[in-house]
Amino acid sequence: TSPCMDLSGLSRPVLSLDMWLHTFPGVSGVVMQYSKDQGLNWINLGALNDGGVDWFNRLLIIGNPGEQQFGQVGWSGDTNTLSAAYANGRGWFRAKHNLDVLMNDTSVTLSNLRFRVAFASGTDSTYEGVAVDNIYIGERNKVVLLEQFENATSANSKLAYDRIHPVLQKYSPDDIIAVYYHPYFPEKDIFYIDNQSDVNSRITFYNVTSDAISVLDGNYFNGQSGFWDSTTLFARMTEDAPFDISITSLKSPANVMSVSASILANQFVDSSITSVTVHMIIVERQVDSTVVPNPKNKQLVYEYVMKEM
Repeated sequence: TSPCMDLSGLSRPVLSLDMWLHTFPGVSGVVMQYSKDQGLNWINLGALNDGGVDWFNRLLIIGNPGEQQFGQVGWSGDTNTLSAAYANGRGWFRAKHNLDVLMNDTSVTLSNLRFRVAFASGTDSTYEGVAVDNIYIGERNKVVLLEQFENATSANSKLAYDRIHPVLQKYSPDDIIAVYYHPYFPEKDIFYIDNQSDVNSRITFYNVTSDAISVLDGNYFNGQSGFWDSTTLFARMTEDAPFDISITSLKSPANVMSVSASILANQFVDSSITSVTVHMIIVERQVDSTVVPNPKNKQLVYEYVMKEM
C-alpha cells in the first residue's frame, strides 16, 4: 500500500508495474486498486478487457483479492505457462493502465490518492505467489496517429465519420491526431483531385481498396472503421512512445511554410536500421461542405484533410 500521493501536477498520468505470477489459476490472484478517502475504501483500477496493456486476465478469482464486492477480477495463473504476451519468455510481464478515470472524477482529490496491490490466496500451498517490481506513475508520452480514408461521394464514409468524430472530440491532440486522405473510389472527389499523387502513395503503401478504412499507428490496426473503438485506442495510447518528435515552425516568406523536426529515440534502435523516413503532412483542420460540388454523403464538414505530404 502506498502513502498518499499527489497527482495534481500530471495531465496524462499512467501507472505501470512489472509482475510475475505463480498462482493457482482462478483461485489465487492479485489486483491493483486505488483509494480516494485515505484507505477507507478501495476501488479497482480498470477492468478486464478495458484497453489496459496486459491488465487483469481473470474474472471470479475465488480468493477475491482486494475484497471486491463483485467480479473478483485481477491477475491469476502462472506466467510461465500463460500466453507469450504475459510471459515474455521469462515469466515477467509489464502491465500498464492510464489514470484517466481519476482525472475525470470530480470527487477525487488528486493530491490525496493511495494505491495498493492486493493479493489473496486459496489453499494452493504448492504455488509461490506473486512478485511485483518497478511500479511507476508518470506522464504518458504516446500520441496515436489515425490515418483515415474517406470520400465525399460515399455514404459509408459518412457513417465512419459519424462514428470516429466523437472519439476525436473526446481526446486531445496529445492523445490522438488524425489525417484524412480522400481516395479516388468510389468516385474522385474534389479533395482527391486537389492532390492525387500523395493520396495514391498512401493507398499503395497501406494496400487500401475501399473507403471508410482506418489505419492506426501504421498498421497497428488496418481495416474497416467499424472494427476499432475507444478500447483499441485506449490500449495504444498507453504504450510508450518509441520516439520523441519536436516540430518547430521557421520564419518563412508569404505563402510558404517551413518547419524543422528533431527526432529522439526513446528505445534501443537496432544497428541494422541505418535510415528513418519522416513524412511531414499539412492538413486543413476543417472544410465546409459548401465548397464540395455535389457531395453525396451529406457530411457537413470535412476535417483534417491532407493538403500536402
